[in-house]
Amino acid sequence: LMNEIYEATSAPIEIEKEKLDAFISKLKKNSQISSLFAKWGIEINDGLKVTGRVFEPPKIMFRTRQSDHAEVEIQADNNMRFEKELRNVGVTVPPRLNSVPLIIAPSSLNHDIKDKFIPTLIQISQEIGIRFHSPDLVDLENTNSNSYRKEILDYILKKGTPSFIIVIFPDVNKERYDIVKQLLTVELGIPSQFVKSSTLFSNKVSSDADSNYNLINSKIFSNICHKLLLQITAKTGGVCYHISPTTLPLLNTMIVGITIDKPSLNSNDPIL
Repeated sequence: LMNEIYEATSAPIEIEKEKLDAFISKLKKNSQISSLFAKWGIEINDGLKVTGRVFEPPKIMFRTRQSDHAEVEIQADNNMRFEKELRNVGVTVPPRLNSVPLIIAPSSLNHDIKDKFIPTLIQISQEIGIRFHSPDLVDLENTNSNSYRKEILDYILKKGTPSFIIVIFPDVNKERYDIVKQLLTVELGIPSQFVKSSTLFSNKVSSDADSNYNLINSKIFSNICHKLLLQITAKTGGVCYHISPTTLPLLNTMIVGITIDKPSLNSNDPIL
């Protein structure tokens, strides 16, 4: 479906107009279709030529990553892209995160999550204008779906509902993902984000049980944490960015945006 939408929206308008005119002509020449339309009181006329307006790419409203978090506008390019600028700005409306977040992960990652992941997450969150309590960490010796489910429910019974939950899986397992996702989204209604351990860390430095994992790359690691925080912002009532009011010249108009993404190499992998 995404491929068909991409093809339909990327074709030149002249070609689309020719295809539409040919389709209308074919309908009008078919006696059976014309008879059916007549019974229903439907009449198809030729296409109309309408003078339209073409607007410049809009400006996108962000906030700076400085301490004042001042508003800033960024000009989107002709393809409506602003991914590079997104890395250097903050969210326009931060979410209200009153309760403590929860991170649940394999126990083998305990040290790295405490020393690397959580500090980076908090640092970037402050830079982009998000505030939340230092997350609680629950580690699992057993990483099957029942263990994740049990530990999440036990945590809620003891400490209450977290503002959001980051679930770190040791590998890709669709059955486990589906079970945990259904628990958090359908049964509990808690905003969540799922991450593979290999997305954050590479293999162990040595074969020792107590050895640490390496960061994949400090810059990539920061970008992943930034992306994760933007996703959490969107899921917890915040607004990452929006079109600047200064570039919306129409009143009483609904603007609909369609994002076209090419399918990934592994389209069945739903985990960041």
